[in-house]
Amino acid sequence: MEDNKSINFAFVLVFIIAFGIICFVGYKVFSNHSGSNSKEKSVTEITKELKTYCHNVDAAGNYDGQNGKCKEFECYYNDDGTVYTYDCKNSNGKAVKEKSSDMKLKSNMILSSGCASMDVNGNYSHDTLQCKNFVCTVDFYGNKYTKDCMK
Repeated sequence: MEDNKSINFAFVLVFIIAFGIICFVGYKVFSNHSGSNSKEKSVTEITKELKTYCHNVDAAGNYDGQNGKCKEFECYYNDDGTVYTYDCKNSNGKAVKEKSSDMKLKSNMILSSGCASMDVNGNYSHDTLQCKNFVCTVDFYGNKYTKDCMK
């Protein structure tokens, strides 16, 4: 009978230790990554970076940074395709993560305006929007979007 108790006790002890290890490993994995790439910066870090961009803008509110730019006091930071924006006029604000679908919609509106504005040879140029041979390209918050105006 005592052998049975010691075997049961050993089994319960091993189970508790294994469960503890699984919980610890799961906590470490999910707390470090929280569902995103560990190389990504936090919103707080990006907000700090964007605030430094705001401190460096010229009188018109423009600045060229390493991972972003400012135009008319609105700055953006491009983190491997994920765009964060910041309004320099709101010094207490935080960086805002832009939705991919909104970015595509806004860039498509800009590209469509380029298609409507091009000359008979299919050329147009304004700011970051360039159209050549009926194909328009725009650099929108550090991401490149293209539209074939003939389709």
